[in-house]
This record gives sequence, structure tokens and C-alpha cells, in this order.
Amino acid sequence: MRIKILVYLFAFGLISAQSVTLRLNLFEPFTASEFAALGMSRELGVAPRVFSLDIIPEGLLVWAEVKVDWQAPGGNGFGELYSFSTEKFISRTVYNDELGYAIDIDDYRTDEDLIEKNLLKGKPTGNYIISINLYNDKNKLLASVNKDVEFRNPAQTLSLQFPLPESLQDPGNVTATWDRLIGVDNYVIKANVRENSDQSLEDALNSGTPLIDNKALGDVTSINIRDYLEREWLPGEEIVFQVYAEIDGPGSGTQLYSEIVNFYLEGENTGGIEQFGDDFNSITTTLPTNIEKDILNSFLSGELGKIVNVTIDGKFLSRAELQKLLDSLKINPDKIVKISFIGD
Repeated sequence: MRIKILVYLFAFGLISAQSVTLRLNLFEPFTASEFAALGMSRELGVAPRVFSLDIIPEGLLVWAEVKVDWQAPGGNGFGELYSFSTEKFISRTVYNDELGYAIDIDDYRTDEDLIEKNLLKGKPTGNYIISINLYNDKNKLLASVNKDVEFRNPAQTLSLQFPLPESLQDPGNVTATWDRLIGVDNYVIKANVRENSDQSLEDALNSGTPLIDNKALGDVTSINIRDYLEREWLPGEEIVFQVYAEIDGPGSGTQLYSEIVNFYLEGENTGGIEQFGDDFNSITTTLPTNIEKDILNSFLSGELGKIVNVTIDGKFLSRAELQKLLDSLKINPDKIVKISFIGD
């Protein structure tokens, strides 16, 4: 992220023989989630501390007018995202977590369409101009300050750690873990089945009847997705999953979205065995007896039945785990003690 700052200070008249100056300080690093906390919530007093407003001299009775304008990447003009004014307070250094708490705010206006457009993907993009006007108790303008904040290719603000994209998962235990964001106390999840590879992940997530339809979790950042299913999923299905954080605010508030990830459920139709045919064939040539070679060949050809999954001591092997095992056996075939077939 690159931050470009333009500051304009204007002094109007003298109060107690002193000019009034105003300075807006953003605390680095200034992340996307912190930007959302800056002004898209009525409860700025419970948001993380991300800026200060220095007013000199102290001790004056004043009030402030705050406005944030946004220009989309490649856009030709700015639109007003939101604005508000404060009640009167005594001039000093003010922090954002005092607004709406120690200092009341009112006349809050937002453009919900613009907010939705620039945060829909979970990250602010483009240019933002933060404008603050300071007035005395007679409504005379004392000073103004503007800051131009530019986000270039910002990182995703809410990242899923698990499940990994394209991973193979045990249908009974699919762990989902994501980042904890400061100032967020409610996370929401959604999951669905991807019917075919022609569907985009977003289309799959929002089509038909979801497996999980916007389930609110509260302040939770790690779950077993299986525990929240609203209808059953099936072995072999491809699943898409997303989590988003809710930030309270006007209307429906603001949502910060994670990326959408896909994963596969172990079982039929996963194609998890066929892709390892060459590895199995390589191991077959190292087996000591023709009986064992015949058993493994029958296993691969499907003569012993349809291969649903592979387990070790009752634990499903993911594709990565199976590949690691086969690589080890190709290098050290003497680890294979015996191969036998036990029918039902």
C-alpha cells in the first residue's frame, strides 16, 4: 500500500491571540480492516485506535465535520462514502476511539452502494480523501485538514488458513481456520457444492440451496465445517467455502470477505487413486512375488471392487499424504513387508 498525503491548513482569525491549527495523523501500518473501522461504523469508540487529530491550542469549545470521499481505480471523479459531525467538545488531541463515546456524533450520512462496491471483495481500493473542518461554538470555521489515502493492490483483509484450496478432506472433519481481525466480534460462513468445473467459485457458492447459508458464529476463528451443515454433503463432492467478518454500521453494516476456497470430500468420484497409477505400477515391479504383483494389479484395475478411498489405521489419506507415501515406497521398496487381499 502506498499512502500519499496532502495537508492543507487554514487559520481563520485569532482566538485569544492564537491561530488554530489542525493535524490528522494516521498510525502505520494502515490496513484495510483498520480503514473500515475508521468511519464505516457508528461505534467508532470500540474500533481500534488508528488515527489522532491534534487541535492547537487546547481548551477551546469546538465541533468538527468529517467527510470521506472515494474514487474507484481508474475512475474520473470522487463520490461521498460517508460524513458526520460531532457534538461540541473541548479542543485537544482526539483519537478515533473517542468518537461516538467520549465525543458524540450525529448527522451520519452514508452511500451504501459506494461502500458495498469498494469493500465487496474484502479490501478498499482506489483513492480516499479524508476531510475534517473544525468550527468554534459560534459555527465559525477555524481550520481544515485533508488527507489523500491511496490503496494500490491491497492484500486480502481476511485470509483463510484452512482448508487449503484443492485439498482432499475427511467428510466428517473439515477444519476451517481464519485470521482474527481487530474490532470484529462476529464471523459468518457460507458453503455450497460446486456441481461442475465450468462454474466459477463465486457462482457455485451462491447457487441453489447452500450447505451452509450465512451462519453467524460470533467471535470464533476455527471450526469443523461439518458441525454447521444445514443439509448433508456427500463423499466425492467438491465444496466451496467462504467466511466474512461483520462490522456494525448504518443499514446492514460492512462485510469484509475472505477468498473463496474449494476442496474435495474423500470418497467416490474424487479421482484420488487413478492419478497415482504410474506410481503404483512402479512399485509393482519391485514386489518379490508374482502373487503380490497380481494383487496390486487387480487393485489398480478395479477387479477387487471400486476404490473409494485409502486409509491407514482408519485415517483417510489426503492426495498429498498418499503421494508422499508412494514416493517413499518407490525409494525404499523393502519397506513393503507383505501385500494380501482380505475380502468382506
